[in-house]
Amino acid sequence: MSLSKWTVLPALFAVISLAACTSSSSEEEDVSEGAENAFTEGQLRDLESQEAALKQLRQVAAADTEQFEISVKDIAVPEKDATSGVSLENGYATYGLDWFKSPRASYPDNKRWEQGSDIGKKCQWASLFRFEAIFKNPPAEAEELRGASSWGGRFWQWIDDYAGGNRSVQDPQACYAYSSGLYKWIGSSGKGDVCRLPTRAMVVGMMKDCKAHAARNGGNTKDCEMRSYADSQEFRQPSQPTQPTQPTQPGGQQE
Repeated sequence: MSLSKWTVLPALFAVISLAACTSSSSEEEDVSEGAENAFTEGQLRDLESQEAALKQLRQVAAADTEQFEISVKDIAVPEKDATSGVSLENGYATYGLDWFKSPRASYPDNKRWEQGSDIGKKCQWASLFRFEAIFKNPPAEAEELRGASSWGGRFWQWIDDYAGGNRSVQDPQACYAYSSGLYKWIGSSGKGDVCRLPTRAMVVGMMKDCKAHAARNGGNTKDCEMRSYADSQEFRQPSQPTQPTQPTQPGGQQE
């Protein structure tokens, strides 16, 4: 029996529409499930009380949220993994795990804690604590974006683990909107126990740019991204001295 294109096309469109809806639903379920399984702020403090390395990493990451490059030298590698992330009381959350830029992990099999280098693991925890320090008292621009778009404040975390290949640290891939509901929170590691992490000014710039993106796209912020450290200095709070700009090296493409 032969079928005309007028019979096949409607069926094809129905399948495509169903797949799109299923993908969207799955994505939203993943966003919700990740936040539900994340550590609370109280649970993070409990972990810190049990493991000194976590407390030290929080102190160095949160002491100055405008410091792009930090040292995690002389801090032990935490025994606990950071995959669960943190869900803050105000609704912002980061969770999950990806290792990139390392010979230890190859996409898509790059989401296991043991694949990270020792320095990368410390940088992942530092990145989580930097996120908490910034979003516990979120910039006004982040609140404005939540009100003007379909984004609810959720991030997926990853580290560009240059230390895994015994390489010097480079700028991490720019944080970006993977979808309208889930952004990427990205830091990097390098030999010599060095991490580079998003700063508060970089977050402010991203929130502003994503809000403008949402205004042009009916509230959808997919594909908006964070500016570089140097290009974000205009959003730095005047009361804080400017850290000397780090030499920028290519960070690679979005995965």
